[in-house]
Amino acid sequence: AGPAMQGTNAAPSPAEERGGERLAVARASVRGNRVRLARAEGDFGQSQRRVQGLFFGHVRLLLVFENRIEAAEMGGTARGLYLHGEYGPHYKLRDNDISGLQQAMVVEALGNLPRGREGCLWLVEKNVIHGGKSEVEAPQAVQDCLRLRLNAVVPS
Repeated sequence: AGPAMQGTNAAPSPAEERGGERLAVARASVRGNRVRLARAEGDFGQSQRRVQGLFFGHVRLLLVFENRIEAAEMGGTARGLYLHGEYGPHYKLRDNDISGLQQAMVVEALGNLPRGREGCLWLVEKNVIHGGKSEVEAPQAVQDCLRLRLNAVVPS
């Protein structure tokens, strides 16, 4: 298939709530995909220009392995792996290859966060990022929970 503005999304709709409680996917495992991103032609408003390779919302157990995300120079708002939601005590982002995106991996965890690394296994390891700014972009409270191991950020 040709290039896309969005790759795979795994998340319930943010509007789907029961009594203020967010719905969550119990387990998501995404492995071995190749996603090529490109800006779509046409008249799109800013809210419609969400450019991301793989997006994960509220997931209790998340495993993201061996994916390749490629993009022509997309600018600052495009993201390779984007996590925005509530997560359980265990997720792994491993052996992914991301190129052409300044924001290769972005984690925005919502809700109550674990108390540092002792309360969870949020593992980001053995990923290769070509031309990105950093291993993972995340608020400091999320950074305090992440275990970053053997990731490589290769300048463009």
